[in-house]
Amino acid sequence: MHRPACSTQSKPSSASCATPRQRQRSARQPRTRLATPAACWTSPKGICHDELRVPDYAAILASAKTGDLTQEELDEVLAQFRSNIRRHPERYRLVMTVGHATLRDASGRTHQVGLASEKARALIEPLLDSIDDPWLVREALTVLCYYLGDEGRYRDRLRALVRPADWDEDGDVRSVAISCLGQLIAKERTGVGLDDLLQIAEDPTDQQSDWALRAMAEALGHKPHALPTVRKGMRSDPALVQSVLEKAKAWRSQTQGPAREPDT
Repeated sequence: MHRPACSTQSKPSSASCATPRQRQRSARQPRTRLATPAACWTSPKGICHDELRVPDYAAILASAKTGDLTQEELDEVLAQFRSNIRRHPERYRLVMTVGHATLRDASGRTHQVGLASEKARALIEPLLDSIDDPWLVREALTVLCYYLGDEGRYRDRLRALVRPADWDEDGDVRSVAISCLGQLIAKERTGVGLDDLLQIAEDPTDQQSDWALRAMAEALGHKPHALPTVRKGMRSDPALVQSVLEKAKAWRSQTQGPAREPDT
């Protein structure tokens, strides 16, 4: 399933997917400032930290992405979750580091250390309630759905998050929730949640309609690389859009009536 947009990262790291507004948002993410850039201490792994011994979380995240995270680095990240993670200046990178530490790649990437899904879930799930920080919710949802594969566990939450919300002004969370819901539909093949995506896709005034069309296309079996780029948009291929809508409606008609309303 095509994952929407980028993140600190992250989310997951496909900057070519991000809309201009999302790229602008990502650029505003907090960064740790070094009081004296030249003055640093070096960990045994060779990562430079500032003179106050504040770890370079960008470097730690980079290590997690390649599977080279050390136990020392993982312990440092986990320690931050025991404090006020929601206000940590590097909270986005910390969340994605947990995601990469949990991820197991079919491509054969090995990990020096790893984190059990159950432990990662306990750390990340509470962040879904951080509606005062939509980007943090977005990152948490990305880890839970794409890294832990928990779409089914959060079905009702996803179906609620695909709806417009005042607190998600830029649609950062909606775009991820829409893609996660499409991935869940593709996995379960039940059509539950298809109505939600159809409603979004058929509303030309909805800024997330393109993501809904893309999510349905992939749920129907289209390969992400064969679809129009995010920049061009799904509606750049009217014939494809018409086909996706028709097939999605036919699929819905084969299910046992409209899906129930999600729990709120």
